Amino acid sequence: MTSDIRSAPRDLLDPEVAAAADAVPFDELTSEVLATLRTVGHIEVPLSDAVERTDAVVPGDPEVPLRVHRPTGLDGVLPCVYSMHGGGYVIGTNTVDDPVFDRLCPELGFVGDHFDVMRLVREVVAAMVEAVCYRAAPAVALLEVELPEVPAEIPWIHFADAGVDDVDLAPEDERRVCREHGELVFVTGYPTAKRPFYTHPEPGRPQYSNSFDLLFRGLEVVTGGQRLHRYEDYVAALGGETEPYGPYLQAFRYGMPPHGGFAMGLERWVAQLVGARNIRETTLFPRDRTRLAP
Repeated sequence: MTSDIRSAPRDLLDPEVAAAADAVPFDELTSEVLATLRTVGHIEVPLSDAVERTDAVVPGDPEVPLRVHRPTGLDGVLPCVYSMHGGGYVIGTNTVDDPVFDRLCPELGFVGDHFDVMRLVREVVAAMVEAVCYRAAPAVALLEVELPEVPAEIPWIHFADAGVDDVDLAPEDERRVCREHGELVFVTGYPTAKRPFYTHPEPGRPQYSNSFDLLFRGLEVVTGGQRLHRYEDYVAALGGETEPYGPYLQAFRYGMPPHGGFAMGLERWVAQLVGARNIRETTLFPRDRTRLAP
């Protein structure tokens, strides 16, 4: 496998991406070069003066290194977004200023419920569409991409009204919901039996949860919701079996605000955006049961 990075048409690349490609210390991406990259660590990039960086260590066994980024010159309490990488291919460490994530996982503090998170998702999606429109216009024209119209409020339906008898939507259900409600639609209130233990139950209907998925053109591309924030609620959700989650639950003993978050499958989003036949076409290094390398 080879990929000529330096010869990529610059008018189809965002200027920041083009600059990064010029900084890559090789002409072609081959299996041999990729193996070398995995042992290098990370490529140094210039740091921005607009951001202050503070390094810290979260105590525990093992200790967790942490880097906090904060806008320069702003005092007082600011909204917090934190990201924890849950898997995949990563080059770099917590000290990398501009790491590349294959998933976008923001978290919000002091939310009322999952609808606050959904409003942020709407803003993120709208900004992504706008950025693609003006930063990748040649590629949009080349690929004949039909950009979605993001409404001021993305419509939503509750899972109980989705017309299914299971605890999740099947692929055909996702396509049907989009045919009935639009190319962008939230489905909220998934059964708690389907969601992780830390998902906040729906008040008054604990069999459902304060969670959601965003469907785009018939496919789930975002999942999220409101998390539990009280220690005693975690104890109840785990049936008292808290020992395996001791480090995770420690912070909740001291108090955490109501919070929530979401994860976006960027490869799924791009696949639906460009009309790819398979998500492998929008994945840099696709993996499946028969493909492990490169």
